Amino acid sequence: MHVGHRHAYNLKCPGTGINFSNLTRSAIYSLVFGEEVAAKSTSKTAARNCYPGSLDNKKVAGKIVICVTDDQNITRNIKKLIVQDAGAMGMILIEKENIDVPFDAGLFPFIEVGNLEGYQILKSIKSTKKPTATILTTTEIPRYRPTPIVASFSSRGPSSLTENILKPDVMAPGVSILAALIPKKENVPIGKKPSMFGLKSGTSMACPHV
Repeated sequence: MHVGHRHAYNLKCPGTGINFSNLTRSAIYSLVFGEEVAAKSTSKTAARNCYPGSLDNKKVAGKIVICVTDDQNITRNIKKLIVQDAGAMGMILIEKENIDVPFDAGLFPFIEVGNLEGYQILKSIKSTKKPTATILTTTEIPRYRPTPIVASFSSRGPSSLTENILKPDVMAPGVSILAALIPKKENVPIGKKPSMFGLKSGTSMACPHV
């Protein structure tokens, strides 16, 4: 993702997410924070979290929207659908909990960043008169450090019963592994067949690698 002003990008932020973005490196899209495009009679807190009905569609249309996650009850998928339905061109989600588990946003340009990158982005747009951004198609970052790391949802120990035992004993790739699935007809576009594959995370995905 590139953030800047007009044709000059002064901030390049890596993030996570799986999207087949149709935005280009040269395209310019206005960048707005959710609380800046709040619907009438909506609190800034609700708008910054991109709650249902919190955004003004006219102010959002054609822009890339920044959302935060203060409430884990509203999932990434719900936030994405809210922003997408409002007419946005893309979404940046500042999230600290699930950033190590990439979210599959499909064709909608989406990127998830941590608190540090989120702070840099918000600082940049506050110091820029007309901030712009673009979200690039997901690519692999080679030789990324630190790696490997234990996923946020994995047990680490010690437990209250066995304080002298730490986990894990063995590590294996288990995040966003391409796996065979039972096809689901929900949310499948008309004329398309449901996918027989999907990205899954957990012990069941890590075990085959050991």
